[in-house]
Amino acid sequence: EALDGLDPLISFASLVDIPRTFAQADIERFCEITGKIGEVLEHCIQEGDEEGANRMWKFFFALPALLLRKSTSQEDTPRSRFQLFEENKIGKLIALFLQADEAAREKYFARGTEAAERDPQELALFYLSKGELSKAARALDKAKVADSADQRVIDDLKRRLGKERVKDLPAEAKGDRDPITIDVRECYRGIKNHKGTGADNVPGELLRRMNQKWSTNDKAAKGMDAHNF
Repeated sequence: EALDGLDPLISFASLVDIPRTFAQADIERFCEITGKIGEVLEHCIQEGDEEGANRMWKFFFALPALLLRKSTSQEDTPRSRFQLFEENKIGKLIALFLQADEAAREKYFARGTEAAERDPQELALFYLSKGELSKAARALDKAKVADSADQRVIDDLKRRLGKERVKDLPAEAKGDRDPITIDVRECYRGIKNHKGTGADNVPGELLRRMNQKWSTNDKAAKGMDAHNF
């Protein structure tokens, strides 16, 4: 239930600093925990436990930032967080993460001294993450974001997405299709060092390290299985 306090937006797209290099022991332990969460998630899905699955999805996406973010003190390190996980102190683990995430967001959005100097879309996302919808709306600059008061914008949206859309899917895309299976291991092996991150802020170096052969540790090997859901 402690996971209920973890906002999905923060879970998937935290701004905390995740290093690009890790001790081998930390990578191995992280893979073991990822595999464990993946097993619980798979069980929830098979049992039709939607609430449990939603909680595990949030936990799964938050794991890199939750456990491997940059250490802030001797009491707040990846290994101390692993210990909290082992002791099932998930509430404290999440509370420490939310504190770090809040500090990271304040630092990130304080780069400009005046609101006018900041990217309006970034400000809007920041306010949305805090649930401040009115401020988010005011932050949007009509010069950069499509103005919903402009009838041309509304007409264009209708053509693309609304009732005026007339283009249909190709015939071969209709009907029942066999599921496509993708193994992310091949993708992870091709990740280059020192490249950018995705929305989840997870460095590619971590994904590559997770993808190493765990021939003597079956628990760690399951970490990559979870990424293939």
